[in-house]
Amino acid sequence: MVLLVALFGVFGLRSHMMVRTILIYLAGGVLLLSAFPKPAWKTLFRFRYLIAGVLFLILVVLGVNGSSAGHWNLITGTPDNAHLIGVSRGMRSDEWALFTPMSLAQYVNPNGAFSYFNPIFSGSDMDMFLMYGQPVWDVAAIFRPFFFGYLFLPADQGIAWFWCGRVIALFMVSFEFGRMITGDRRAYALMYALLLTFSPFLQWWFAINGLVEMVIYTELAAVLMRLYLRSGSFMIRTVSISGILFSAAGFLLSFYPAWMVPLAYLVLALLVSIIFENRKEAHLKIADLIAGAAVLLFVSAVFVHVALKSWGSIELTMNTAFPGKRVSTGGGSISLAGQYLQSVLYPIQGLVDTGLSNESELSQVISFGPMPEVLAVAAMIRNKKKDNISIAMLGLILLFSVYAFIGLPGILSKVLLLSFSTGYRVMPVITLLELILLFRSFALYEKKISAGGAVTVGLTSAMAVILLGIMNNMITSWAVRIPVYLAFTAVFILFVLSIGREKVRSLLLIAVLFLAVTGGAAVNPVRRGISDVTKTELIGTIRSVNETEEGLFAVTELYPEANLPTLAGARTLNATNLYPNLEAWRKLDPDGTYEEIYNRYAHIRIVLKESGDAEFSLQSPDSFTVTLTVGDLKKLGVVYVLSRNDAAQELLTEPVASSSGYTIYRIQ
Repeated sequence: MVLLVALFGVFGLRSHMMVRTILIYLAGGVLLLSAFPKPAWKTLFRFRYLIAGVLFLILVVLGVNGSSAGHWNLITGTPDNAHLIGVSRGMRSDEWALFTPMSLAQYVNPNGAFSYFNPIFSGSDMDMFLMYGQPVWDVAAIFRPFFFGYLFLPADQGIAWFWCGRVIALFMVSFEFGRMITGDRRAYALMYALLLTFSPFLQWWFAINGLVEMVIYTELAAVLMRLYLRSGSFMIRTVSISGILFSAAGFLLSFYPAWMVPLAYLVLALLVSIIFENRKEAHLKIADLIAGAAVLLFVSAVFVHVALKSWGSIELTMNTAFPGKRVSTGGGSISLAGQYLQSVLYPIQGLVDTGLSNESELSQVISFGPMPEVLAVAAMIRNKKKDNISIAMLGLILLFSVYAFIGLPGILSKVLLLSFSTGYRVMPVITLLELILLFRSFALYEKKISAGGAVTVGLTSAMAVILLGIMNNMITSWAVRIPVYLAFTAVFILFVLSIGREKVRSLLLIAVLFLAVTGGAAVNPVRRGISDVTKTELIGTIRSVNETEEGLFAVTELYPEANLPTLAGARTLNATNLYPNLEAWRKLDPDGTYEEIYNRYAHIRIVLKESGDAEFSLQSPDSFTVTLTVGDLKKLGVVYVLSRNDAAQELLTEPVASSSGYTIYRIQ
């Protein structure tokens, strides 16, 4: 409650919407936790999958989702009547301005609804399956169940299937994983599921790069491996090994190496630890190998199919200046140590004079490090017994910390495949490892820790991470620092006190719920459907022009406005290119003078000039500007130009429609 008072006092009316959101979530959670007596909780546990399924169906029918697509309404100056609660995050443009428009573009794909390739982005066929993971009618789509809704349902329900399905699946799988690592201590499993599902790390990155799927499949593979080794039923073992292989396929199809590599280490560590711990109980038979081989053969065949179909886009991506040729040796991320203290305030406060990039890049799992390391080591010393999972987590934390803080030699980074990642990408994975280690340590303590010992461990750990926060200057205002530090110190102590004390555990659950709500659940808004975005006057105008005479669009605006025509299903030259349209740009640059600039994943700005050769200039690793003439646009096959730029309009002489301050010109 100290932190809640701070939220009102420090941020005041300018954050009233987010404070109201947090209060609604918190009140609902507390009511849920307090409304059920013990027998009711047992019933809730027994029917948890049925309840989750019914909830999922209700949310899908209602079209509930967490997209920030309402930000398009701000750009076009139209009301967003679908917004229910929370705040649309303009900063998360890779979701609302790219990922979601790509999903919607599949409904109106000129090659046929949900085809593998779509020319709407860039004007030439773009790989929609592998490069940015969109809904596609293909056999490989079986490994992307969270996109099924798009394939079978209208857009409002399709996007709800995607968002709500992943939240519910992540929570349910995390709960089962929490049960496994805590020795079926269900209160702790619930805390783990809350802290992971609604962690700042996952919520800020929730929609893109397959991160949520990677975490789901990591935990699911671990749970199924334990079930596989322990079960005496051939049917259960077959389902388990099939699920493990399914998880591996879904994990690999995320196709985002920066997180795939460190999370692959986690998967490997968990599976090896679980196999080693349960090797004596394993019920393995020849029939298991036959069933597993059959499933593996199918998965392999699908991957060969994907590789053949996507080989051109894979080759283009691997040979780009960015991200294909990016090689990292780590280091430079010491400033992110203890950053999870600040993460809980991002939904309301945002960044405060950190000098760093944005909330997403800095978000982490609320892990309570370094307490997990202390508790795990102390437990093994106290029990005089090694714990394989704890040792594996400690080893990975050490490896990743060295990589993130100091860096590794180039050759070693490549051998370990960490060169595909960066210190910034590895840091939040370290906090995920710490969260697993924290709850694993609770399974190692058979007796409660004394009150004095609990206060000592909790207070010392809290002071260590607070000192890091002060050194890194992550929270600049002492009016914010003091309540945050006090609140976290109290929760640190509660965690250690809760070992062997059921009453304290109930109080801790409320504290965990509060952290989950403030740090993660409040990140994304809640809205119904997506129609308010796609049926605005401007989008309708673009659609009408495109339907009258279909033609390639170009936009003389910065990202995200360059992606506007795609919401109307119009092919757009300078919509975000997932990989370069080399054929187009080489028409303007036959000698390859600027190839290093346009040979990349890029947001593209077009600037018109009266005469002269086309010029390309790099704005950032994922963005460039091309300055060209109307004649150059003709060379590229552009038919329409969308613009609200006065300078550009002087060169465009045939307006065909206008809306919301934008004008569509037809090129003579």
